Amino acid sequence: MFEGESLLQAGKPKEAAFQFEQATQHLPIEWRAWNFLGLARHRAGNLEGADQAYQKAVELVGKRRYSSSHPSFVLEFNLGRLCLDRKRPVEARNHLVTFAAQDQSFAACYWLAEAYRANGHAGAAAEMLARAITLRPDSAVTWNRLGVVQLKLGQATNAIASFVQALKHKKEFAVAQRNLAVTYHHHAPANLANPEELALQAFKEYLALESTDADAVQIIADKLEAKLHPERAAIESAAANPLAGANTNATLSPPLKPLVASNLIVRIPLPGTNASPAIVIRQTHPPSGVTTNTATVPRPLPPEKTVVISPATPATPPKKAPGLPATTEKPPVKVAKANPTATLPQKVRPVVPEIPGIALYQYNRPGRPQVGDNEKARKIFEQAFHHHKLNQLDEAIVNYQKVLGLDPSFQQAHLNSAIAYQAKGQIKKALTSYELALAINPLSRESRYGFAQSLHRSKFYVDAAREFEKLIEVYDTYLPGHLELAIIYAGKLEMPGRAKVHYRRVLELNPQHPEAAVIREWLLVNNRP
Repeated sequence: MFEGESLLQAGKPKEAAFQFEQATQHLPIEWRAWNFLGLARHRAGNLEGADQAYQKAVELVGKRRYSSSHPSFVLEFNLGRLCLDRKRPVEARNHLVTFAAQDQSFAACYWLAEAYRANGHAGAAAEMLARAITLRPDSAVTWNRLGVVQLKLGQATNAIASFVQALKHKKEFAVAQRNLAVTYHHHAPANLANPEELALQAFKEYLALESTDADAVQIIADKLEAKLHPERAAIESAAANPLAGANTNATLSPPLKPLVASNLIVRIPLPGTNASPAIVIRQTHPPSGVTTNTATVPRPLPPEKTVVISPATPATPPKKAPGLPATTEKPPVKVAKANPTATLPQKVRPVVPEIPGIALYQYNRPGRPQVGDNEKARKIFEQAFHHHKLNQLDEAIVNYQKVLGLDPSFQQAHLNSAIAYQAKGQIKKALTSYELALAINPLSRESRYGFAQSLHRSKFYVDAAREFEKLIEVYDTYLPGHLELAIIYAGKLEMPGRAKVHYRRVLELNPQHPEAAVIREWLLVNNRP
């Protein structure tokens, strides 16, 4: 057990798991050995094995794990964290609520907030993050997370303040800097003076941090510069961004990515045999490719008597898993119409079931490609894009492949290749390119829409519907996504009830849509429960 603990602390979870497996053979009824084995397996990515080990520990300690005075109480925390990784948000919430009801630590509040967020309870998540901040007011990661949740609640003013606080405590926190810039640009409250100037300055500060998604962000910054300072932009545009003037096609140009929260790898607490755990929170690459630093958050030993810290937030969460919690947040601030995040639904999108007779797509699930020589790649990309605009698809594809040979992480080259393949009818190649584009930027609207369209054309109707559901979960006001999804539900999947929802949404978004008359006729004919 001691050797395994040393290996676990040294970042060698697989080797540690082997030692703990040996320990459980020598000490088969010692719950600590099984708990450590669960920790090691979880860190090594063996989630099923981790669950088996934790369940054995639970079996050994029984109901004692519900007592905060017993060291096995940490199992509730460990199980909650594991359930988050296994995409079991309801179970995660139940375990973490039980733990947080007796433990008022920063980690308990933070991870309960993550559980609430995973269940779609943004208001409750904001409350727990606010409590975590009262315990660790210098946690930039928590301030950033709070800003993301506040933006989802439509509280843009509060979100801006949270991102500013994150940057105050960690000046070069690239994710928070990018979130602040995007909030100014796309989600600025109506009473904010000069939001575009603020957005431009924030984007420039983000680009100064040498982010890997500099291509897309630079184009956004250049457009703002040209709008606000045309005389300055005319002088600098050619040298600073040779693609800014060329990339004008709305379908092919890199879209503005929606707000992306900083990702946190779930790291399991490492308890001693009779002590509380230390919580390690490590920052990883978010979808935008931003690299951040590692932060270690120690958690003190629990006192003999629980001390409840009472910040200006709602009371301690109940021991039993609550239903949908009520929020005491102020009414949302009015935001700009082009606000994809503010329109995120609070309910989970319906699951599209497998249907006998309809083929399923075999996903490649590629990893994020490595960054290459972006400077050389951009020069060739300009040539490829020129051919693409002239509809010289073969020449464009050849040059896009050259771009990707120099820089495999060039997301726009993957996306434009997919668009070109799709136009040529080479759908299989288009699907592969769309998957790579989404691996780099899973929030790319054009990539998700094109991928779903290609799946539809390939007769993978269930997968197409699932991808369109993912699309409109983020871009609820994107009319083409609702229309395509309604067509699939109405025709190929024979789910008229779901089709009605999306046809009606199309009419809400554009009552004068060219297909409005046909849609209204369909709704009239299918006006049955």
